[in-house]
Amino acid sequence: MKRYRGIVFVLTILLLFGLSYIFKWNLYYLLSNPYVLTSLFILILVVSLLSGFKIKLSILISLLVVIGLFAFNVYLMRVDLKKGIPFSESIIKKVKGEKELFSNLILTSGDLTLKETLGENLFIFDYYSPIKLFHKFNRKGDMGTFTVKDLNLFWGDSHKNEWEFYINENIKSKIIIKGKVIKGNINLSKVSLNELKIKSSVLHLNMRLGEKEEIVKININSTSLIGKIEIPKGFYVDVKFDSPYVIFEGENFKDVGGGRYVKEGESGRIYINIKGKGTILTIEEENND
Repeated sequence: MKRYRGIVFVLTILLLFGLSYIFKWNLYYLLSNPYVLTSLFILILVVSLLSGFKIKLSILISLLVVIGLFAFNVYLMRVDLKKGIPFSESIIKKVKGEKELFSNLILTSGDLTLKETLGENLFIFDYYSPIKLFHKFNRKGDMGTFTVKDLNLFWGDSHKNEWEFYINENIKSKIIIKGKVIKGNINLSKVSLNELKIKSSVLHLNMRLGEKEEIVKININSTSLIGKIEIPKGFYVDVKFDSPYVIFEGENFKDVGGGRYVKEGESGRIYINIKGKGTILTIEEENND
């Protein structure tokens, strides 16, 4: 009987490794998700105890198996990276009463496209990456929260990353973007934006804001920023630089001191705050002709 229990234990462990190989589980779940990590440990511990191992030995075996699964996943990821096999996924959520969406994109290096979508979709997030990204979505009342993370612990950044994020234009949005080297093509002309925060070591930015009824706040923190921002005609725009080296071009902007430039307007208000070591930025009015 004990022999059969031992066989069941071995088969269970092999099944876990087999499922890990087939589905290539996201490393983030094994590392940072306490529920998955705890459940995995308890599962192995229970099977080990049922197989006749003593408690101390069962705990040791459970720890070794969890570590082994983690190491196996790292190996699988490295194999795919060497082969140049990309991972692609489309994450879609439907509108179910949400009036606001908070998006937190924690990325590495690559190309980011951001614009609006219509219809019943709250958002669409498509990506192409060497590895699978962690993502989660929560609903609480009329607020939706979307988080996506690129773990990237054991390999260098890949220039092959591509992210495309489409947000329902009728939903108020707050967006946070973090990365290392990002080339951003961000068209918010039809997105109902309240606030946008971008933090990146290097940022090449092409952004279009569009007319907004509410006050819009843009915060950019980048060691090196080269960018162009298109603003709607007739808007009041306040730009503040906290950077020792700034090259700024903006028609009808007045230097009011302290690194601030202001363009008068009555149609709406936009506040842009930029921090970094070196900034080259052009701001111009949209040409709708």
